Amino acid sequence: PADYARKWDELRDIFLQAHRVINEYRPHQARETLIQMMEEQVRRGREEIETCRETGERVKEALSTLGEEAMKQVDQDTMVGKRKWEAEAEDKRLWKTLEREVGRV
Repeated sequence: PADYARKWDELRDIFLQAHRVINEYRPHQARETLIQMMEEQVRRGREEIETCRETGERVKEALSTLGEEAMKQVDQDTMVGKRKWEAEAEDKRLWKTLEREVGRV
């Protein structure tokens, strides 16, 4: 009880010093948090770009395959003289192939 005022002042000083140290650390902590957030954004952006590239390659392959099949179909129609409904059925098959290939995206 006799040292109450002095002890109270010492505790207050310790608390204020701790508060000052915490406040001095905040800019560093904020900077590190911002760096981590930006690195995460860059990582996600790169993953998205890679996914787009892969999808583009699959679409190119599907279109290439469809182009080859369409040319074969034209040759067959010319040589064999398929009826119109057979050509339409083949067109539908080609479109289904395209939907299947692009649908995997």
